[in-house]
Amino acid sequence: MNKTIKITEERLDISTIRESFNNVNTGGIVIFEGLVRQFNKGLKVKKINYESFEEMAKKEIDKIIDEEINQIKNIKEIHDVCVHHRIGELTIGETSIIVGISAEHRIEAFKLCMQIMDKIKNRVPIWKYETTENGAYWIQ
Repeated sequence: MNKTIKITEERLDISTIRESFNNVNTGGIVIFEGLVRQFNKGLKVKKINYESFEEMAKKEIDKIIDEEINQIKNIKEIHDVCVHHRIGELTIGETSIIVGISAEHRIEAFKLCMQIMDKIKNRVPIWKYETTENGAYWIQ
């Protein structure tokens, strides 16, 4: 299985991830793209600044991937797991995270993508400072 973890200030591009998935036995690819939305909790968002302790964040993402992969009955069916997270200042509509999975079958890919994304949101040391029309706040 190929695993790619990237934390960057550069814009994220889904096509880069899709093109890296090239196993001829892949039957399904699931890619989740998280975007900065215009409204959060009823407030109009202007921008979000993502900050991270990069080394620790990468280690935690790697640990999450390993934990979730080990829950799959047939690990050999997963070919690629890719997580790219953007840091720095992002505006409305920009991509903040991409999680991509290629697998022999769709069910494993969908499950794995959702489980990895949920754990990233809860455990990885990446923080959001959101600027709205009413002020700026740290988001949990």
